[in-house]
Amino acid sequence: MATSPAESRTFEPSGGTSMAAVVSAEVVDLERLRTDSSQQASRSVAQLREAFEALAGKHGGTLADAAGDVFRATFTSATDAVSAAVALQDSLDERNKGLGEGDQVDVRASVAMG
Repeated sequence: MATSPAESRTFEPSGGTSMAAVVSAEVVDLERLRTDSSQQASRSVAQLREAFEALAGKHGGTLADAAGDVFRATFTSATDAVSAAVALQDSLDERNKGLGEGDQVDVRASVAMG
């Protein structure tokens, strides 16, 4: 049976434990958002968490941690993790198009294997 490109990139060490890809996302300059409007900042962070969790699930991941404005999701494939991180950035770019500069939310995302 042929494997998909994502399956071929999943790494499993000889000890039987599988490696996970982790996407971390953090709101950039949250203090600026809080200064402008604490309530709006809280709503934006809540919306970001919902979007992050949905996109992680869509790409085969699971929300592993959410603390304040930092979110982490785990994936069994690095390809799926990168796809989710790119989808998150794309969705935020689309959301920010209709907003003034002070209302835009930017996210720093990273992908790590471990």
